Amino acid sequence: MVSPNTTPLPLSTPAQSSYEELQQQIAMHQQQLATLQTAPAAEPLHSVVSVSPKVSKSSLFDTPPPVIIKVAPPEPYDGTLSKAETFLSQLLLYFHGRGITDDLSRVVSALSIMKGGTAGQWAKVQILRMEIRTEMQFSGKIFWMHLGQPLETQILQPQLDTK
Repeated sequence: MVSPNTTPLPLSTPAQSSYEELQQQIAMHQQQLATLQTAPAAEPLHSVVSVSPKVSKSSLFDTPPPVIIKVAPPEPYDGTLSKAETFLSQLLLYFHGRGITDDLSRVVSALSIMKGGTAGQWAKVQILRMEIRTEMQFSGKIFWMHLGQPLETQILQPQLDTK
């Protein structure tokens, strides 16, 4: 095995000082790392303790399921501007308490609470758009499943036959 050349290359004065600074920083970080590795592990400020005897050690580090807190649903919102801030606050509390974290569930929940007035009308339009979009995606999959493959075969087969 060939050992690398350890002879330092001559550096200009600014490069030499930068090089020395980097070496000092590396030495400092190595000391900090050594200190952290030898220090006793600090206890966490709070920990989740499982009382289930079936829980394995590896699952203790997995993200626990969201805790469902009993939170009243927001009051139905009709689009009144003066009630908007209250509605949004109630909605955020509801999402947090119920463990609603994904965007689709948040949108569906919010739309289901918008009733009457301009908010109700707007929610109906959004629900129809969601339904149409979902139906089009579903219909596209069905179309391709039933017609796409035979059409592809009909189009490509004559081209393959002529070659």
